[in-house]
Amino acid sequence: MINQKLVIIFIIQFIASNVYAGNTENIYVHPGSSINVKVNLTPYRQQGVNWRGKHLWVASVIGNERWSNSDEKEGISIEITKSQARLNLIGHLTNQREEWNCDFTKGNRFKTGFPGVGLNNLIKDNGKQRRCKNEHRVGFHLTRAVKDWKVGYSTAITEVKIHVPEDTKVTTVRFPVYQKTQIGGHPIVKREQAIIVHVIQNTCSFTSNNEDIDVNIGDIAPGKRVFKNLPITYKCSPKDGNNASTVTSSSGPNVMTAKYKIIENPSGNTNKKAVNVKFFRPDESPLILNKSYNDISELRNLKYEVVASPISDFNPHDPTSAQFGYFNRSYNIELIYY
Repeated sequence: MINQKLVIIFIIQFIASNVYAGNTENIYVHPGSSINVKVNLTPYRQQGVNWRGKHLWVASVIGNERWSNSDEKEGISIEITKSQARLNLIGHLTNQREEWNCDFTKGNRFKTGFPGVGLNNLIKDNGKQRRCKNEHRVGFHLTRAVKDWKVGYSTAITEVKIHVPEDTKVTTVRFPVYQKTQIGGHPIVKREQAIIVHVIQNTCSFTSNNEDIDVNIGDIAPGKRVFKNLPITYKCSPKDGNNASTVTSSSGPNVMTAKYKIIENPSGNTNKKAVNVKFFRPDESPLILNKSYNDISELRNLKYEVVASPISDFNPHDPTSAQFGYFNRSYNIELIYY
């Protein structure tokens, strides 16, 4: 019988990513991050709205200022970096209804600038009081009131920049997002959405890193298949050291939902020819290296199998052969927060 010791080394890596839907965005970031993140808040759209008066403004706004595109709370800042906005007008000219697109230099068949024939020369402040096309606020302010127009519009935030200080202590910050309209002489109407920034404040580790695992492979050739439990205990705790909690799939505060991936680290391997190490998920289905799996809690219940190389691959009379003695296998575990 040959008794060998296998050292399985796991190195932890963190990657943050995000998923989005609906009227609330949940974005996960690390302390010390300054990142641009795509968002998918539901656009605000209206068509065929009656309009008369001097004002026509539509905007996606972050923060409590009237038309602001940024906000800051608890030292964490957020800024709109990209948005998609469209505005069209339908009026009565020569008894026909015409529509203009959101373009400063031309309309559909008119050569005048936005917002088109009949309005272009009425823009307040010598044409400065107008905004259009992919800004977070679109519309214009006229020098005199008009009537009998219909309008259509769409606006949505598509990307924000978030900055989180290295020394932040908070775990969640909620930033209100308002879809605002100001039509004619009516007050501003706003509809609220939200972007919630979750700060990953966990410090994580394996409690059994670099543990020696005795592997008795029998009389050189592998015997009956036996799955062994992989002794990984993966824990995360907040940076302040209080309320340590095991990482599971959960929506609770300070406990991140994550995918995991196991990647072989060839530079940490020794005696490569000696054996082949295979991993299995809790249901004993094969775990494929470099593939992402959805439930981080599986890390506490993984299994492994060590398969010796065929005897023809080495000289059993050579005590320096790969299958005699000590060998390492090294792996990285990549956690992908979402």
